Amino acid sequence: MGVKDARDAVVELLDEHRNMLEAFIFSLTGNWTLTEEAVQETNLWIVENHERFELGTHFGAWSRTVARHRMQEVIHREKRQQVIAKGLAEALQESDWRGDEGASIHHEKLQRCMDALPEGMRQCLKAKAEEKQSGEALAHRFGKSLEAIYQILSRARRRVRACMKKGS
Repeated sequence: MGVKDARDAVVELLDEHRNMLEAFIFSLTGNWTLTEEAVQETNLWIVENHERFELGTHFGAWSRTVARHRMQEVIHREKRQQVIAKGLAEALQESDWRGDEGASIHHEKLQRCMDALPEGMRQCLKAKAEEKQSGEALAHRFGKSLEAIYQILSRARRRVRACMKKGS
């Protein structure tokens, strides 16, 4: 079986198991926001690493193992972001609030990072973050596959995160 055929077979299996994976992750997190992010990262990882799955074996068990690992990474990242947010909140609370300079600087930096994204990527990320649209809704809105939307969002988040760290 060719690489494209194997990839297509895994994507088809992933589509068949989508509801099961979402329910499985939600049962572990109890949080729809974390669940959606973990499902997105699970789908992306499975597609990017499709060659690691041996066709004919139990896809459900394999995908749940992948999902559990991706979910753990999402939760770890979420906790780290909460610590950072708490630190920022404390720093802002202690700062001189004349002009809200700390928040303003952070907002300007975030805006510059968002502006540096390609237009389509920026629109997709803003729709997800500000309008709280689901992956399926974004796929329909932008005329792309769900897999493509997940890749766009993942890349956009990575770019913004890297930009915020380096301070550009």
